[in-house]
Formats: sequence, structure tokens, C-alpha cells
Amino acid sequence: MSQLDVPAAGDLDPAAAVVWHAVEFARPQVLALIRGLSPEQLAARPAGFSNSLSSLMLHCAGACVNFAAWITGEPVPADLKAEFHLDKPHTPLYQPPDETAAGLEAKWDKANGILRSALASVRGDSLDRVITLRGHELTLRWLLAQITFHTPDHYGQMVMVKQHLG
Repeated sequence: MSQLDVPAAGDLDPAAAVVWHAVEFARPQVLALIRGLSPEQLAARPAGFSNSLSSLMLHCAGACVNFAAWITGEPVPADLKAEFHLDKPHTPLYQPPDETAAGLEAKWDKANGILRSALASVRGDSLDRVITLRGHELTLRWLLAQITFHTPDHYGQMVMVKQHLG
């Protein structure tokens, strides 16, 4: 397999498969960062950092829920908005109380499942469909690229926060 070949991802269009493989690739690295940490460690904001591991994890998971809604054009249900704190401040990220590593992993997997279902609706002929995102008109192709790079960007932040936990 060459670097440009993407393994089949079941029912996914090739463009959606690339996104899904990036999401799945990030999963073990991200979850390894939080396993074994206490709720206090997960909530800690080392000096000079605006966010904790738990807030970054929930932000990434919540973004997957939002990405799914933008792909499908369906609004995020109220229960998911509450579960993923999508109605909370974005900067600095909302600091969830008493999150556990197991709870964060469950939310991560639930959000990624929601995204996976939405990606199944993507077809090559829809990549230039315009999506209005927070008042900006963007294409589905742009959104898929954003999804691919969103978690890896925050993964770097998570690594730095964990290194400063001591």
C-alpha cells in the first residue's frame, strides 16, 4: 500500500474515509494521555495554560458532535448539547467538574460514533455543498479538512498540559 492509498472504511466515500482514518488514528494516542489520571489531574490547569486535559477532551468530542450536525444539516439535540457542554463558553474552554478518564473516554467514543454516522452521508458529489458555519459560507470539503486537523492540533496542547502536571 502506498502512502496515498486509504484502506476501505466500509460504507464511507473516499473523502469521508480519509477523515475517519485520521479520527481513528488519533484515538489511542489521545486516550493514552488520560488513562490512569485522577479527576483532579484531568481538571488541573498548569501555570500558563488556559485549559485542562478534561476541557480539551470535551472540546474535541463536542466538536465531533458539531461537525456531524454541520455535515448532516441537522441541529444538535438538546441532550447532546448538555452532555458535551456545547452551550458553555468556548474561550477559555468550559472546565467540567469531576470528569473521570473512563467518563471522558465514553464521551469521546460516543461523539466519534455520531461523527462516523454523519460521515456515512458524505458523497463525492456533495463535497462542494455550501455549509453556513457561524455566519460563514464554507464547503463540505473545507469542513472535512478541518475535522482531519482539529484533534491533532489539540492533541499537541494535551501533551504539553500533561507534561506540566508534574
